[in-house]
Amino acid sequence: MFSVRWILRLTCFVALIGTGLGNPVDWKDSLQSGLVQHYAGHFAEAEVLLRSALEESRRAGRKTEIAETLNHLGDVYLSEDRLSDAEDAYREAISLYKESASPAIGAIVALRGLGTVLSLEGQEDKAISALNAALRQAKASFGSDDELIAEILNSLGMAYAQRHDLKKAETFFLEVVGMKPGAGSVAFSTANALNNVAQIHRDQRKYADAEREHRQSLEITIRLLGSSHPEVGITRGSLGMLYLRVGRLDDAKSELLESLRITEQTDPLIPGRMVRILHVLSEVYLRQGNVTESEEALGRAVEIARKNPSDPETATVLEAYSSILKRSGKAEQSRNTHAEADRVRATLALTAPVRSLAR
Repeated sequence: MFSVRWILRLTCFVALIGTGLGNPVDWKDSLQSGLVQHYAGHFAEAEVLLRSALEESRRAGRKTEIAETLNHLGDVYLSEDRLSDAEDAYREAISLYKESASPAIGAIVALRGLGTVLSLEGQEDKAISALNAALRQAKASFGSDDELIAEILNSLGMAYAQRHDLKKAETFFLEVVGMKPGAGSVAFSTANALNNVAQIHRDQRKYADAEREHRQSLEITIRLLGSSHPEVGITRGSLGMLYLRVGRLDDAKSELLESLRITEQTDPLIPGRMVRILHVLSEVYLRQGNVTESEEALGRAVEIARKNPSDPETATVLEAYSSILKRSGKAEQSRNTHAEADRVRATLALTAPVRSLAR
């Protein structure tokens, strides 16, 4: 089974939130330029600009601006799968917003971001608690902001999907899909919800529905972001997984290769995403009878995964590589790789509880 982290997408393009405090040009310029780069999928450039904005706001001691910048920086980290960095950014933003006397939409955005991170880290109960609190606050203070509410509902759906409560997850995703689509973040949320609910329908063997939803998601995302944006790569990867499931191997290969092309161009490179795409692609090759191509794809995945042993996908990819090495008659290399997978699992089993205590 492949990682749920990859197939459940995020909406990280939160609209710029004005503070109304007469922000200095340098801070606002850096912030807005960072948002533009994030929107374009240029994550490295976005981080540089947002860090510049953060330094400026810290020097001036303007807490609301610091918190707003941290929210956007957390969104960039989420786009890069840097969950720990994203969590730290959102937690600091929440702490700063608590010092504000009046309700701030940024505080809800930060709480929604934190809930999303906790969900992806496997802390579903904490995630659902945070996201429900964000939803209550959004409806109470900003009930007409459909964009914000749609993003929170999407994140709640993700959290319940992570907890394997697919019926409840589907309800949240379909609620977003049923909202009137429009420009901006509502359209992003619609695309994300379509992609996410398609995963559920795939597992329910509603393959025609899943393909239609993936295609709709892809159409919206390309229209908003262009054909080579990292978000498009995620959608194509999800569609490739569906085609693999139904045995449409040529279609699966086509979608996964395009997903791989886009992901290879992402700056910075997102290792976990690369590993997952290559892993699925290797399975396609194997089912097509192309053992050599399958081994090469998994070999690339293993090379990347070994640099990130804390990712749960690493042990899975090593195990798959061990199996295909055995199939190719490379018995000793297969045994060594299998032993490596066991060591990675053992290390994760020892370290995961310690990390959870630190939260």
